[in-house]
Amino acid sequence: MKIKKRKVKLLIVLFGICVLGILASNPILAATGNATVVYDSTIKGGTDIPSKCQSHIKSMGYTFNQYDLPKHTSVVSYMKNAKVFVSGLHGAPGTINCGSNSIIVAKGSLNSAHALSLNTIANGSFSNMKIALIYGCKTGVPDATYGDIISMIQSKGATCAIGWRETTNTSRVSEWNRLFFEKAKKDTVVESIRHADYWLLSLQGTEAHNNMGNRNEKGTITHTIY
Repeated sequence: MKIKKRKVKLLIVLFGICVLGILASNPILAATGNATVVYDSTIKGGTDIPSKCQSHIKSMGYTFNQYDLPKHTSVVSYMKNAKVFVSGLHGAPGTINCGSNSIIVAKGSLNSAHALSLNTIANGSFSNMKIALIYGCKTGVPDATYGDIISMIQSKGATCAIGWRETTNTSRVSEWNRLFFEKAKKDTVVESIRHADYWLLSLQGTEAHNNMGNRNEKGTITHTIY
């Protein structure tokens, strides 16, 4: 009888060790809130940006939202309510190009039906945002008139904001973005960036790797988003 009890205890201990091992390799993810992707379906491959990352983001627990070519005021509203924000809209130095021929810029006194300066919104407006990925062409380049939109997003409360200094394309963006969230659902932002850089080089070559590697990163990248 004692031998049977010992066997039962041993089996319980072994089962517990197995469970702990599974949990360690597959962390319980409990992210809440909104993850929002804005994109432009008129760009070839534009819909790939939300579609390729959707399952990874949902697996973290986020409510996944996607909006096709929203106007500037809607984009800022989505940013205020998002913990994860991705923009696949066109861009330029200091600028995000939105729907209805509207723009968002970093600085100035623009607040009209077609333009909005982020420096005019309240400090802390993006304090819930864990990361903003702004993929539009040269959004990571500061502009003499419109300022540095990546720095401005971070200064308004985002933990991390990243923009690109190059002319980007949707094939590279959608794949890098997919690879980033593939890793981010179980690791830090910095490791997710490294993962995306490494595998993009393998999948699309040196030119794509160098293009997507030329970034403007503001804030911390050592945190997790899951």
